Amino acid sequence: MKQCAILSMDNIADFEAYDHLIEPHLNALGWQVTTVSWRDKNVNWHDYHAVIIRSPWDYQDDAQQFIQVLKQIDSSSAHLENSLAIAEWNIDKIYLKALEQQQVNLVPTLWRDHFEPTEVLSYFDQFKQQQIVIKPRISANADNTFWLTIDNYQEKMLELEQAFATRNYQ
Repeated sequence: MKQCAILSMDNIADFEAYDHLIEPHLNALGWQVTTVSWRDKNVNWHDYHAVIIRSPWDYQDDAQQFIQVLKQIDSSSAHLENSLAIAEWNIDKIYLKALEQQQVNLVPTLWRDHFEPTEVLSYFDQFKQQQIVIKPRISANADNTFWLTIDNYQEKMLELEQAFATRNYQ
């Protein structure tokens, strides 16, 4: 029987996950399915024929380490579904800027390398909107995503500064 790892995280209890729905279909095709946390350092990726990236929804907490794990999987005998190149391209949402330059329609976006609290008010003017969303370029699950209005943005400034204090991207 072929072995398939579903790449997940240590504890998915607080998330809606549907990884289990794939199991009976893979089982019917002769695959044994095991859910594996991407943080598990004791995994021998050679034990698997395939690894499917499904629910590693905490990767943004250590994106560099997550990519290192994907590189380990990619260099093993296991086939990494969702190729390493695509995962690396997709992890930092700056790829959306490249798509926009290719005429793909996006939500109007400002790209910043660092969070500057003094600029937030100007964002409302730049977009001619009463509400905006600020989020990191590397994020998942709406972690550190802020929906701000012209009336409440000042109340969120401390939280914004704390959220972006350790991030290089927004």
